Amino acid sequence: MKKLTLLFCLSIFLVACHKEKDDPGSPDNEMKKLPGSIYYKWADEGIFVIDLPSASRSLLLPDRVQRNDWDISVDNKYVLESSDVQGDYQASQFTLSNISDGAILK
Repeated sequence: MKKLTLLFCLSIFLVACHKEKDDPGSPDNEMKKLPGSIYYKWADEGIFVIDLPSASRSLLLPDRVQRNDWDISVDNKYVLESSDVQGDYQASQFTLSNISDGAILK
């Protein structure tokens, strides 16, 4: 029974340690064919964007303590931010800005 258990654990270990043969950096990798971008907030550094076809990461918005939340439009042209209004804890300020140049639209 112990040999059977040991053989089972060994086979699970070997299957779990399987290595992918595809190099993530190779140009024919399937991950490079994905369109679009991923936006995410990272702790106290700000909001980043990862461009999937090029696998490059860049800073979209620097970190601000007053920012409560954010959203990106479907066409990836605009960003909507919700921020605290200083002196009024119940009020929120919404800002719509252009992603490409950072110009505030409303």
